[in-house]
Amino acid sequence: MKKTYLIIIALLLLFNNKAIPQIARGADVGWLSQMENAGRIWRDSTGVQRDLLDILDDYCINSIRLRVWVNPANGWNGKQDVVNVAKRATAKGYRLMIDFHYSDSWADPGKQTKPAAWANYNVSQLGQAVYNHTTDVLNALKDQDITPEWVQVGNETNNGMLWPEGQASTNMANYASFVNKGYDAVKAVFPNTKVIVHVSNGYDNSLFRWNIGGLISNGAKFDIIAMSMYPNTPQEWQTYAQQTLTNMNDMISRYNKEIMVSEIGLPVTAPQEARQLVEKVIQNLQSLSNKKGLGIFWWEPQAYNWEGYDKVAWTGNWGNTPYQATNAMSGFKYNCENRPPVISFISPANDINLCQGTQVELKVNAADSDGSISRVNFYDGSTLLYTDYDSPYSYTWQNPSVGDHTISAQAIDNTNAPTTSETLTITINATPQITITSPVNNSIIESTGGITSVTLNALANSSDISLIEFYNGNNLIGNTQTNSYVWNQLPNGSYQNITAVATTSAGCKGTSSPISFEVNTITGLKNTSALTSDIAVYPNPSKNSFNIDHVNHSIVEIYNSQGQQIEQIQGAENMSFGAYYLPGIYLVRFEDGRMLKAIKH
Repeated sequence: MKKTYLIIIALLLLFNNKAIPQIARGADVGWLSQMENAGRIWRDSTGVQRDLLDILDDYCINSIRLRVWVNPANGWNGKQDVVNVAKRATAKGYRLMIDFHYSDSWADPGKQTKPAAWANYNVSQLGQAVYNHTTDVLNALKDQDITPEWVQVGNETNNGMLWPEGQASTNMANYASFVNKGYDAVKAVFPNTKVIVHVSNGYDNSLFRWNIGGLISNGAKFDIIAMSMYPNTPQEWQTYAQQTLTNMNDMISRYNKEIMVSEIGLPVTAPQEARQLVEKVIQNLQSLSNKKGLGIFWWEPQAYNWEGYDKVAWTGNWGNTPYQATNAMSGFKYNCENRPPVISFISPANDINLCQGTQVELKVNAADSDGSISRVNFYDGSTLLYTDYDSPYSYTWQNPSVGDHTISAQAIDNTNAPTTSETLTITINATPQITITSPVNNSIIESTGGITSVTLNALANSSDISLIEFYNGNNLIGNTQTNSYVWNQLPNGSYQNITAVATTSAGCKGTSSPISFEVNTITGLKNTSALTSDIAVYPNPSKNSFNIDHVNHSIVEIYNSQGQQIEQIQGAENMSFGAYYLPGIYLVRFEDGRMLKAIKH
């Protein structure tokens, strides 16, 4: 019974965990490219210098926010700069928020200055400019296959945007119309991207009721209400967080909108309070009804010693170390969903062709940003080849079978979460088999004047042979694209290690068994037959007698190495000879003129 209860509890926990939405844990890094251009660096918790976007991942950051200015004086935060950073971020798997200021520089509660190029526009022209600018930037992202998940139409528009025409306190209708132009532009390019209206002072419920309520009553279209959260002092964070939670719940109750914290921050001198604030806001967001708490973004956590801004989560003085995150960043790990490991092949290359008998080195990179790798499994299709428990992760695959293989690797982290790599295709091509068919092994080839030509013939078991090479030991005799090669001007002598090497079109090589033969000038003994012999002397060499099969009752003559006949035998179907011979080399001549060499030890 107890076991049943435990299973039920485990299933409930699993269900509840899946029910908690993956909130955005984000960082606004609009200064990133500018800081990099100035030589700024960042180090991880171990002191290793890395790309900031990689370090942020260590803290469960899964989203990036980037601001857009219309025509900035130095190009930073302009369209191209934003596209460049967005491309980097999305390539690393980050979700993306684009924040339109509709200004050439900062837009916030104290200033909503129109872009210089729009200075003399009327309300209708301003609305069209908002639409055109928004679609222009978003289309530039789309051209790079980048889709933002959220787009802010205006930044901290407590009193509207594009002053004075869009100042909410004097003309809420114009403010609402500008929001609608931005909304329409976003949906025209990315229909599924959510549109945000962003107001600061998240604790101020009366401000939000006036601003958001005024927009809605004037027909404004948007999906998400965003807030900024900057407590006046670190000590006030708890009160501030509670007031903001009350405001969040009221916005959901009144307007049924989703909630985002687009900006949060505390001074770098208060990392503990900052961590607690971030954790509390995540907890509050996850507590909102109907999963309407979407996420939290720290505004420029990486901007240590930059333009006088101190509400950062990084330390380090220019020119000194450590340039590391403060404990504030650890707040983003609160109730963080486990992130699966990452894995990719180092070798072999995809679509590689190898030859039978080749060993294949399978090597991968595997890492887990919020834990550790417990093991890596290597697969051929669904067949497990090997499990490696230690880095570097690799497997030497000995002699894979001929054919196509689909290779993959699976990394499993310390929570048993798996990630499977990309698949590779490896083709193993058969090694050809080849046999030298002539001269016959241990045969004697007669020369004239101490020199002759020998025709080397070989036969391979494949029609896919691009080249046959003949070797004398390690020395190349010659090559051919047919089965035959003529070895010219061969002097008398013993040739003990003749081989043939066949190469297929895939580059696979097969080597024949070696043969030996002797070239000699034989006095009084003539090989008059051009036939290939099917008669063999065995065993050869021998310590005792020699045997011959299939003699067919012909006469067999035995000669010593000087060409002197020492015996003539009337052959039977099978015969034996040489039991009483002394050690030496003997020539066996058959009635049809064929000759073989017999060696007795």
